[in-house]
Amino acid sequence: MLDKGVYGEYLVFKKLSKRFKKLDENAKVYTSVIIPLGNDNFAEIDMLIVSKFGIHVCEVKNRVGTITGNIRDKTLSVQAGNEVYEMENPFYQNSIHMNYIRTLLYNHLDNSDFIVKKLYDNSFCNTIIRNDSLVFPNNFYNGGLYENWANLSFSNINKYTHSGIYLTKDEQEEISKVIERLPQYTYAQKQAKIKIREQKYNNGEFKENNNYTIGYFSFNNCQQHLYTIEKSNDTITTYYCPFDGWFRTFPDAECNKVCRRTMRFDQAFDYYRKSIRKNG
Repeated sequence: MLDKGVYGEYLVFKKLSKRFKKLDENAKVYTSVIIPLGNDNFAEIDMLIVSKFGIHVCEVKNRVGTITGNIRDKTLSVQAGNEVYEMENPFYQNSIHMNYIRTLLYNHLDNSDFIVKKLYDNSFCNTIIRNDSLVFPNNFYNGGLYENWANLSFSNINKYTHSGIYLTKDEQEEISKVIERLPQYTYAQKQAKIKIREQKYNNGEFKENNNYTIGYFSFNNCQQHLYTIEKSNDTITTYYCPFDGWFRTFPDAECNKVCRRTMRFDQAFDYYRKSIRKNG
């Protein structure tokens, strides 16, 4: 019997592939893109689309129930009838996926500055395709990063085709080559790695060791200077976005002044918040 989640991904793949190919004959749709995180840990992007409109990073959830939680929580509570269970938050998952892909492209593209600038302007779309029977709280989406393509309609997709900033065919191919160099696992290999990952997680081997730097940073591609929090670990470096509360990658960021360093997020955020209030 086909897994419900896998079946949902299959349906979404069929629809998105067909519709993006109509909009751009050079579009490529990748499934089960593996993100290596080190120490046998990895994340998986359900679907990644490279087209002239930019890059769309998709996390597919085919669930039924009522959601409880915050859009930036690592997990969400789902109530389906009398059953209540936890599921990974697709919004949090996909924020990690998008950050990794941005950094990967910046580090490996020959013309990274120019192409990544285009990708920032065109935006990475956090696309969550969900079952219409999955109910979220009314205020759940207040925090950006959310696009609901539940109906997979042309009008929804076309929102991203009018910026006037398009990737050329050569740029698309260059991006695709980088994506295609990521690890490729068979279903059996992936299941074996999932077991190893679960064992290490249960043994406490996947504790995050983040370093937080509060200070003034320049973001050259966005032409912004900001007082914010930098979060870094062995895998990736991200920056707190005060406009919506998410941590995002800006690979070209430069630190102009360090105000404080810590390994605890609560201390970092408390210092940041107090200094913002003090300085207005």
